[in-house]
Amino acid sequence: MKKRIHKYDYEKGIITVIDKNKYVNFYLTNSIKNRFGSLLEVGYFTSFKVNYKRSKIIEKIKCYQINHFTRIEKPTFRTTKILYDINDYREEVIYKITNDRYYLFLDLEMTMPPYYPVKNFQAEIIQVGYYLTDNKYKIIKKKDYYLKPTKFKTVSKRTLKFLNIERGSIKNPKDYSYFYKDFKKIIEKYDPKIVVWGKNDYLAIKTSFHINKEKPIINQTRFINLLTKVKRYYNLFNDVGLFNAYEIYYNQAPLQKHDALSDAYVLFKIYEAFTKKAHPQKAFTKLW
Repeated sequence: MKKRIHKYDYEKGIITVIDKNKYVNFYLTNSIKNRFGSLLEVGYFTSFKVNYKRSKIIEKIKCYQINHFTRIEKPTFRTTKILYDINDYREEVIYKITNDRYYLFLDLEMTMPPYYPVKNFQAEIIQVGYYLTDNKYKIIKKKDYYLKPTKFKTVSKRTLKFLNIERGSIKNPKDYSYFYKDFKKIIEKYDPKIVVWGKNDYLAIKTSFHINKEKPIINQTRFINLLTKVKRYYNLFNDVGLFNAYEIYYNQAPLQKHDALSDAYVLFKIYEAFTKKAHPQKAFTKLW
């Protein structure tokens, strides 16, 4: 709906509009308020999607939840100034994650603690899988290998069960130094943006520098958290799983192995569909 804001309580996050000669109240979730709260004023025109299945009573006022804004306009003397337009925002999202020459699609598998308590346990990288591509989606290199944990040298049965592998399947695991040199070589030669799904892989690499007393060779600005981009693009409240996203795009479920290389490929294919704007909007809308 497109309506003029009649009342706006920033602290409570409540917007009041007049619809069919009645006052109707809507509330902003914290995430929506953080993004758009400062752009809203009484008298501004707004268009937004409402989740009428979600409502709450705020100081005796029934309010419906705003799912997301599609447009915010500020009236001026002669016309209106567009402060936010969802289509412009979506174009910007795609532009920002396709504006580099090379991309490294990375997936890591980490160790898990045993079934019994272990003091000062820290998860370590046990498997690395990646696809290196150019910005035309051409695969330049792919690689995967296992790593030896540094701090907790024995891989727990819990980890093996989660990865669905036997201990003997971990053949010729590399020392952490191998990963560090391999990673550094790719960074120096290609200067890629590193695409991951969620924040865990970045945190695992950051922790690995500390555990192995190595100088950090990357920072968070190099990473593209594709999960966050997908969530913002489709205005989702909850996280969507890597395999669920693939299934939505390709209408088939990928084989789930908990294998770093196969997961990195799934990540690459989601990125390809997303940036080529093969957007199944209705399918993602069901996840609101």
